[in-house]
Amino acid sequence: MKSKVRIAIAEDHPLFRKGITSFIEEYEEYKVIWEASNGQEVLAHLKTNKPDVLLLDLRMPVMDGFETIDMIRRKRIDCKIVILTSYSDDHVIYSCIERGVNGFLRKDQAGVDLINAVNTVLEIDYYFDESFAKSLVRQTFRNKENLDQKSVSLSKREIEIIKLICAEFTNAEMADKLFLSTKTIESYRNSLLKKTGARNTAGVVIYAIERGLVDSLKFRD
Repeated sequence: MKSKVRIAIAEDHPLFRKGITSFIEEYEEYKVIWEASNGQEVLAHLKTNKPDVLLLDLRMPVMDGFETIDMIRRKRIDCKIVILTSYSDDHVIYSCIERGVNGFLRKDQAGVDLINAVNTVLEIDYYFDESFAKSLVRQTFRNKENLDQKSVSLSKREIEIIKLICAEFTNAEMADKLFLSTKTIESYRNSLLKKTGARNTAGVVIYAIERGLVDSLKFRD
């Protein structure tokens, strides 16, 4: 029997938090393993019960989302982080990706797109809808003026894989398209993380935009 996807929710508004939990638990494949109302509670839970995906609000009392992200990454806790937010400030989105966030979901779309967001970050390591992608691209282009011009050397194959990552291909899809094994694709992805200094695949996407390897993020149908 396939194990359920383990989800945790950090949100300081109890009604919204309970609503998300109820929605998720309508699906048999997913399980909410805990809830938290601030970052300190998140870190306490993570000591003993790590989720596959953490849905995280940025504006919380005691310890906000930004500090929580930093602490999670500093402690090298391996879980995907999807930000639940009601706003889409370009700088905030870029900053979160640099911190190691995997995706963003608008609170008003949490019911419609939540399961898709969870599945996507588990499959390709990042998720943004079109509005968040546009915000990320805008801020990335603004930051180009201060970009360290020293670039790493990427092979033709690595550039090809980066472009497929930005087009939302999974490892299996890339393997089929390039006639390679999934293990080889995983090896290329790990190499790209090291070469670009990115924390995760979302960081590789930023690198690709900054270096002009892709002009924009084009979503697949």
